[in-house]
Amino acid sequence: SYFANPVIDEGKFEELLAQFPDIPSWKVDDGIKISAAWLIDQAGFKDHHDEETGMATWARQPLVLINENAKSTSDLIKFRDKIVTAVDTKFGIKLFYIATFCNILLPFAHSDTCFVCFKKCGDGSAS
Repeated sequence: SYFANPVIDEGKFEELLAQFPDIPSWKVDDGIKISAAWLIDQAGFKDHHDEETGMATWARQPLVLINENAKSTSDLIKFRDKIVTAVDTKFGIKLFYIATFCNILLPFAHSDTCFVCFKKCGDGSAS
């Protein structure tokens, strides 16, 4: 998964429930957790193929981002930001991403920026 399921307060949940009665959710200690996959799907990004960035979401699970022909990490970040903006615009919920960060220089990288991690890779050790 690339995005975390967001937690919202009960007031925001009631507001969303009135508009979207089938919204997948569950109660947690600090509010109501909403399915990030459902939010992304409803925002139009399930099985979405983005020509501008070369990125896509998987047809069976919109939490999975796929590099179809992206050229750089900035393409991935741009695509991620499109999803975050679309969900925020439609639902007023900001998605947070839970990508794993590393410090490994991958052989397919076009520069010293790790495509998986979005940060400068240094000595090749994992962090």
